[in-house]
Amino acid sequence: MKVFKSLVTTALIMVMVLSPFVAKAEEGAQEVLEVQEPEYLLGDFIGVYGTIKDINEVDGRFSILVESHKEEPNDQTIFYVTEETLLVSNKSMDIVNKDYLKEGMEVMAYYPSDIILPMIYPLRIPAEVIAVMEDEEFTSVEVYNFDEDLISKDRILQIYPTEETTIVDREGHILEIEDIKNSKAVVFYKIAATSLPAKAAPEKVIILEQALKEMNKVIIEGNEIILKKPMFMKEDILMVPVRDIAEALGYKVKWDGKDYSVELIKDEEVYLLKIGQNTYNIKDMEVYLDTVPELTDSTTYVPATFLEFMGLKLRVVYDGVLSLSA
Repeated sequence: MKVFKSLVTTALIMVMVLSPFVAKAEEGAQEVLEVQEPEYLLGDFIGVYGTIKDINEVDGRFSILVESHKEEPNDQTIFYVTEETLLVSNKSMDIVNKDYLKEGMEVMAYYPSDIILPMIYPLRIPAEVIAVMEDEEFTSVEVYNFDEDLISKDRILQIYPTEETTIVDREGHILEIEDIKNSKAVVFYKIAATSLPAKAAPEKVIILEQALKEMNKVIIEGNEIILKKPMFMKEDILMVPVRDIAEALGYKVKWDGKDYSVELIKDEEVYLLKIGQNTYNIKDMEVYLDTVPELTDSTTYVPATFLEFMGLKLRVVYDGVLSLSA
């Protein structure tokens, strides 16, 4: 069974780069043309295809040791299976649980290409998606961030869902093609046209993270909150009104108009931020986040990553509403 998003990508690039030179040869041109090797096109997610050699669970931390099918020095990787890891079968195209994983199974494990890897061997990486590759006809399972045109943001794949394509979220809610736009999703398909981006009609799409639709609504610990001022996107960064959310979480919010600072207080927890300064004081620690706090329409906004430092998990639920939980 042969795989690989990286191999497919390289092949597609080589076809596109070499085709003009092949055409010249057929025309009988005598000039010797220098062919430059194309730059490797790195996807948003890196896939490791291999065999499960060991399964381990220590102190509630579940992991699998995967031996890569590629012949290279660092051929083993430990993938941690967390609550956020999606486990699927490429045969049934269904979500499975960790008990489904067995030693000897062939899997494709994905992780974000922008994470910082530890300098240890074998590598230890939290997996975004693990696909059990047990379909003899080989159904590809890949992970992408899609744009408005259903083209992956790394420009590797464009999908064309049909009426037969099943589109769901992690909980199994039936979704629409429109929901794939600007989302992170797992795609199941058998055949892709050799172009760049490659083109495929997926059999199934599982949406991991949707784009926000309701910019004035959040769900906090199961309770729906209507924000007085809506959230907004700033250069792909979600900005949220900190007062509305903090007060809903039980924090006391203090605004100092002299130095344009905001203080959040709840029991022993204290958070301090200043408008226009990218230094956030979080529990007496200085932290730098995606962007600075800003004052818009008399409302203080912070990047959504600030909420993660407050111990919250952020997720866009099936109807496109931001959900926050401890």
